[in-house]
Formats: sequence, C-alpha cells, structure tokens
Amino acid sequence: MRLALSRAARIAPPEPAFLLALLRITLGLVVLLLPESDMARAVAARPPELHLRPEGLAWLGTWVPLGTSFVGACVAAMRASAVLVVLGLWTRPALGVLAATMLIVFGAAQLTGTVTHDMHLFWIALIMTPSRAGEALSLDAWARGRPLAGPAPDASSGTVAFFVRVWMGLIYGFPGLHKLLAGGGIGFGWATSDNLRNQMWFKWFEAGAVPWLRIDRSLALMHAGAGAVLAFELAMPLLVLFRRTRWIALVGCVVFHVLTGMFLNVLFPSLIACVVIHLSFGRGSRARALVLPVEASRSEPKLAALIALGAALTLAIAIQGARGKTQAFPFACYPTFAAPAPSEIVDLAVDVDDRTYRLPRRRRPDEWGMVWRLAGLYGDPLDDRALEAFAVAAMGADASRLSSAKRVRFVAEAYDVSPEAWASPARSRTTLRARGD
Repeated sequence: MRLALSRAARIAPPEPAFLLALLRITLGLVVLLLPESDMARAVAARPPELHLRPEGLAWLGTWVPLGTSFVGACVAAMRASAVLVVLGLWTRPALGVLAATMLIVFGAAQLTGTVTHDMHLFWIALIMTPSRAGEALSLDAWARGRPLAGPAPDASSGTVAFFVRVWMGLIYGFPGLHKLLAGGGIGFGWATSDNLRNQMWFKWFEAGAVPWLRIDRSLALMHAGAGAVLAFELAMPLLVLFRRTRWIALVGCVVFHVLTGMFLNVLFPSLIACVVIHLSFGRGSRARALVLPVEASRSEPKLAALIALGAALTLAIAIQGARGKTQAFPFACYPTFAAPAPSEIVDLAVDVDDRTYRLPRRRRPDEWGMVWRLAGLYGDPLDDRALEAFAVAAMGADASRLSSAKRVRFVAEAYDVSPEAWASPARSRTTLRARGD
C-alpha cells in the first residue's frame, strides 16, 4: 500500500488546505444561489405524470418520496448545511448532509424533462466530506485555536484537488471529443460547418431574445469561434494536470463561459465558480507563506479510501462521458452540442375544439425540455396521462373546458429558428394524439 500511495503522491502532489477551503466556500455559496431549490419545489408541486425521469433517477418519487413537504424539508436541510459549509462550522458533517440532500434536491430538479448540468457540485461535496476542507478559513479552525490559513500541504488535500481538476478536465474534454467524432469519423466538420451559427439561433429562439452583437452574420467569425471552442475543450484534460498550464485553464474557462453566456444563453455559473481549483500556490507565494510547517499526512488507510472514492467517481464520470449520455443524473456527459443543429424548433400545443393552447413562448430551458420529452423527441413513448397533465397546465384557467371538449388534439409544431422568421407561423403541425375527431 505504501508504494502505491507513494506513486499516487507523484501524480497528485500535496496541496494546502487553504485551497480546499476556497473550494469549500465556493461550493456552499453556489449551492445557495443556484435555482435548483426552486426547480425542485416546482417539480414536487406538479402531478406525478409530469415527473419526467432521466437515466439514474428511477428511484426518486418511487423508493424515495417526492412530496412537497419532503422536498421542502430537504431544501431547508441543504441550504442550512450550505451555510455551515461556507462558515466552516462542523464542516465534515455539514458536507455529508450537503451531499445527501443535494442528491435529492438536485435530483428532483432534473425531473422537468431536461437535465441541468450542475451535478459536479454533488461530486465535489462527496469527495470533500472526508477531506481537510474545514481546516482553513473556518470557524472549526478558529475554535481549535489554529491559524485560519490552515496546515501545510499534505497528500489528502492534494488527492482531492487532483480528482476535482481531473473532473473539470473531463467535463470539457468529452464534449470536445464528441464534436470531433460528429458525423461518424474523426474530423473538423463541426468547426467548419454552419453548426455553431444554427446552435446560436436555436438557443436564441428558446430564450426569445437576440444579442445586440450579431456575430452570426459572419461565417468566418463563426468558423474561427467553433475552432477555438473545439481546441479549448480538447485541451482541458491536459491543461488541468500541470501547474504551469492551469492558469490557461482558469482564464480559458472564464472566457469560454462568458462568451457562451452572451451568445448561447448558456452561462454555467457553477462551472465558472469552480475555477478556484485551478489556482496554484507555488513556492514563495503569499498563500504558502501563511501555512504552518509541514504536518504529517493522514493515515494510510484513510488516504487509500479517499483515492478509492475519487477513482470510483472518476470511472462513473468517464463512462457517461464516453457514452455521450447527457440526459442522466448524478453522472452524465455535459452538453456536447455535437449533433447538427436543426433549422426548426419543435413546440407542443393542444387544440381544444376551436382554440390552441401552449406554454408562453419565452420560457426556461427546463420548460422547453419538458415539452420536447412529452412530444417524444428524446425517444420516450408518448404518455397519454402526461399529455393530459400538460394540457391542464397549458390551459390554465380554461382547464375546465378539457373534460367537456368535443375534440382534443396534441400537436407538434415546427418553427423556423432564424431570427428573421420568428414572427412567422409554424412551418408544420403534426398530430401526436387526438380524441373526439
């Protein structure tokens, strides 16, 4: 075991607890600010027919309850533990509770029809639970009379930092790989086609807004941007491994997400926040000057268990990444945008006698995901009970008309996503289910 741990130490050199403390505080703050709590409550309030489960969540709402009271209690516990994690008070138990409640609350937020890819926060909470994350910048350290800067670098902190960096690399690397393999072979067709422009149009239609800077009007700029995206994503698994290149990963992540937020309405603030793990406190830095003389590492069995946990999580992440399985939880491939973007977007409508009902055109991504899953675009079979529940939600105050209607049709409508065509009616209307015709 000692030889194996020695080799592991070469791969994951010691890091100060100060770094894990920054990541711990970031984790708690992000959990408090993300919308998953509200999404989970909204899901719990919906009829069970509209609980649309991705891979990995068959247990939620079946073995584990999904009532409003239970979800509300889990949200309260998650938020309370997140506050304790930020403060560094009872840090290990708080991280354990945070991980457990995130599995339920973040899991419930995925039952809208499309997956929100913030599950890396759950992975981080899980691996930080047995770590030294509470030994710096914490009330725990203050109560024990220890310096807030924490102890010197050790193998435990280095192991956690190593795995989190690897996961950050894989989050970007697999989408880049799937872009490279798009079309059935290795090539750069994704970058040299009109795909990025079409992806932007698609996301703009979803949000119902066009950015002021219309970079989509320059195909040369689109191709250059697509090439830069591909290069960045493919490079990330290597950039995060070396101290000298982590600053490139840090800056690249921030720039990448700011631009995707501007032009694709996909900001991923939880990933931007996690760039703190790419900070390096090298010899002579102020952060290292704050730490105490080197302390002994944790006992070998505990370090071995931490390595085993990190390896198991990494394997699950890698399997889902290789599969390109984006619609799953708590392990999934992050959005690849590898498939060619269609020129049309599908909406779901219900015709009740002589009137048509839809959700409001401007809606959240999870609401778009719900209508696509109900319409069978993810490969799910049509569910009559779920469609009826959707009709009630779309009709609102007119829902009482549904039971007495002579004719009800559920229709998939296709709209042109190019901004100049937004005011046009649907290109086509396809009946999915009908009764009373």
